[in-house]
Formats: sequence, structure tokens, C-alpha cells
Amino acid sequence: MVVSYIKFGHLWAGLFDGNDYKDIEVKNYIGKRICTIAVALMALSGCASSGGSQDQFSSAAQGVKDGIGAVAEGVGNAVGGLFQPYTNGVKVSDEDLNRLESGMTSTEVEQILGYPPEIDESNGQEIWSYPYTEIRHFGGNTNETTIVRFDTNGELVKAYKTNSRTSPTGNPLVDASNGVN
Repeated sequence: MVVSYIKFGHLWAGLFDGNDYKDIEVKNYIGKRICTIAVALMALSGCASSGGSQDQFSSAAQGVKDGIGAVAEGVGNAVGGLFQPYTNGVKVSDEDLNRLESGMTSTEVEQILGYPPEIDESNGQEIWSYPYTEIRHFGGNTNETTIVRFDTNGELVKAYKTNSRTSPTGNPLVDASNGVN
């Protein structure tokens, strides 16, 4: 069992397995927060779920360790995620684009680039589009579309990248909020 309590004006945490009892004084603000989170995690994880094993204390300690590890991992993911750019669409690398050769079938192109999000037709020719947007917190944004054109026989004629989706600000989110498409 895990308990937290105040004794002599200080926050304490205690682990009790029925035979042995350990007190831990929590002295600083961060320690108090971690202790509170650990106690809550232990309560939620059901520390009494050991089924009556004789090593309940080590089971409870392992639960606290796992709980603190999960909190630390969550904080790390949240902070690390703050610096990740927003992306939308299918990014076609220059290497993959260079692998495409005239005369390839649509099946061969699909194996390299994947199934296209947009397929259009013009004069009996099929046109595949792979739009991609990347908005970075710092630096320039990427807003491009990879175009793949097939002839009437279904063979690759041309593949290229374009920045046909330009906008006044260069930022699709700002443009959307301003009503610009």
C-alpha cells in the first residue's frame, strides 16, 4: 500500500506491504509533485493486484518506478513534440522522384511513391498529384505538389515537382484563417 501524509508540516510518502514499512520525506516542490503523481498512479494501477504474493513491497516499488517513468516519458514526448513541424500530405523525396523513368507503368510508379491522394484526367491522360505541406516553427515552409503524368496507354510520360499552391503569406494555416484558398 502507498500512502502520503503530512507529519510535522512536511509531506511524507510511505510504502507498506503488511510486514515492512518505509517512510520517505519529500522536501522540495518538484518532489512533492512527483510524489503526488506516483501515489495517484499507484492507486490507479491497483497496487494490491499482486494477488497476495509475499513480495508486495517490491511490487509496489516497481509500480512507483513504472509510474514515474511513464510521467517522465510523457513530459519528454510533449516537450519534444513542440519542436516538430506540422506536416500534411505525401512527401515525395528527390531520390524517389529520380527513380521514375519514362515508360514505367502506373503499378511500378505506385510501388515507388505509393497510391496518390489525388487522381485527375485530362485528354485521356491520367494525372497523379501528391500534395505536401510542411510548416516549421522556425525557417521557411514547404508547400509543393509532385505531379506524375501518364499517357493514354498508362505509361509514365513525365514526373516533376511544382509549387503551384502558392499563397500570399506562404503559410497555408494563416491563409486559411484569412479566407484565402
